[in-house]
Amino acid sequence: MELELRVSKRVVIRTFIAMVVFLHAANLFTIWIRFTPVSFPLDDTFVALLGVSSEAKTPTWYSVACLLLCSLLLLLIAQSKRRSEDAFRRYWLLLAILFAFLSLDEATSVHETATRPIRAALDTKGPFYYAWVKPGMAFVVLFAVAYCAFSCNCRRG
Repeated sequence: MELELRVSKRVVIRTFIAMVVFLHAANLFTIWIRFTPVSFPLDDTFVALLGVSSEAKTPTWYSVACLLLCSLLLLLIAQSKRRSEDAFRRYWLLLAILFAFLSLDEATSVHETATRPIRAALDTKGPFYYAWVKPGMAFVVLFAVAYCAFSCNCRRG
């Protein structure tokens, strides 16, 4: 069974831009609510749901959904590449897994939770106070090296 999916690039781009504009406008509204001397009904509720000052709010949900959607689309590409026995099919699958993990991390704050144990193990200070930055930088370098050939192939293709 083959599934054909047609998606209008224009509709997708406009939808994502509209959502980002809405979230930015909503955040500006929450900032205005917090610093205006006038009190509004439900003003704490708006700040709690729409502000971007902490996790577990509507903007976080949007990020989680976008990352998960990317993961699913990358998984579809990986499946297609597997069927055609593409040399880089595993790279697509690993990208899908990476984006699924990023979605999970955004939803559950994995890297924030890991900060204390990593900080204790690596004795981080100064610009590396947020201890996940060191392993994160190492991962980015390894990822860049591992995906160099893949990236060059995508540009040619």
